[in-house]
Amino acid sequence: MGEEYEIREHDIGCGYSVLVLAPADFSRDFLQKMREDGKSVERYRMITRAAGKACEFGVTKARRTELLRTIDASLSLFELFVAGKVIRVMTYVGRRAGGQQEECVLLFDFDGHQGKTGKISSSDLLKGRKLAGIAAELMGGE
Repeated sequence: MGEEYEIREHDIGCGYSVLVLAPADFSRDFLQKMREDGKSVERYRMITRAAGKACEFGVTKARRTELLRTIDASLSLFELFVAGKVIRVMTYVGRRAGGQQEECVLLFDFDGHQGKTGKISSSDLLKGRKLAGIAAELMGGE
């Protein structure tokens, strides 16, 4: 399954880059699609700003400040919180093979916590769990 995907690095300015799980067939990942779509460019800016803060803080502090919220600790699956908006980014947190520092891999964005229950939809959770497993495999499999 992992051969269908790769992890790409995007320079987001502010001295940081983020990792994104992307199709291995050279098609655009979700961040590239947003950046190139005039209607989504503001959403792209908000997501990359939040991701840049997570990079600046480091994973441990981002968890403490709830910028990264745990969804499934057994998979290292988190939700990146975009302050003041309903925008969320499903995120895998892990180490590259031989790496010392935990890194975030952005999986996909979604509109979170809407409706009466305020929960993440089951389809988004299933997709997140599947993609977190793939990201773990590509990072070196913790």
